[in-house]
Amino acid sequence: MLKEPCEIIWAKRILYREKWCTESHKHNCFHMISVLSGNCSFSINNMAFNLSEGDIFIARPGRMHGVLELEKPAELFEIKFKVDEPDALNELEHLPPVISLSNDILKSIFDSIQRYYDEASFGYKWMMNVKLSSLLNELIKMFDCDIDSQDEEKGGRSRMVAQIEEYIEKNFADELSLENIARALGYNKNYILGVFKKEIGDTISNYIYEYRIKQSKELLRNADLSIEQVSLLTGFKSVHHFYRIFKKHSGIPPGQYVKANRDIQA
Repeated sequence: MLKEPCEIIWAKRILYREKWCTESHKHNCFHMISVLSGNCSFSINNMAFNLSEGDIFIARPGRMHGVLELEKPAELFEIKFKVDEPDALNELEHLPPVISLSNDILKSIFDSIQRYYDEASFGYKWMMNVKLSSLLNELIKMFDCDIDSQDEEKGGRSRMVAQIEEYIEKNFADELSLENIARALGYNKNYILGVFKKEIGDTISNYIYEYRIKQSKELLRNADLSIEQVSLLTGFKSVHHFYRIFKKHSGIPPGQYVKANRDIQA
């Protein structure tokens, strides 16, 4: 965590035109870019990330990064800043490059940074440093950026993937999508999609279906419920949808699964 305010070197709000882009480059400081309106794509170490309004992109010192060609105009708020505290630098190293500001606390802090920038009143630069440090500390806490923060119970998976799995397990009966998972946890949806697939070897949507089918089998075996009731309790929109997904993941329809398990119990 930062104990002293970081130092903002440069900050600017810019409306970039269609087709605008930058060469891949690096700085000896952090480069934070917030998308105020529109959509854009950034590259970092040859990996592309799509951002929309409310997302921020953070390039660490020495990392090659750039803005890919804009399809439409986009307004960005850019900040270049330095952090001198070794422990904080180590923690910031573990932040994801793309973060959503959907969290109310993060959005409030970032809005205050923009307000001090726009007003440019007495002491505004120092207040921007203070507020940016608060934002970074909130991000460090949110993403549990301790280098030892791997979740041992999840087989050494990253903390982010463990959070996604936990969220799905707690909310599988509700409407789930990549968008609302990313919004609830404060991540960029394109970023979590790639990291989850890399670590788990499966898509988030397929993982949700697998978990729902697992829970539905438990209910079909042990609860005195109809197939339609089980489908609704495990988050499926209709019994027809449940039948299709159950057969796809289990090889047999739910009715046959129930009969087979009743025969075994008998």
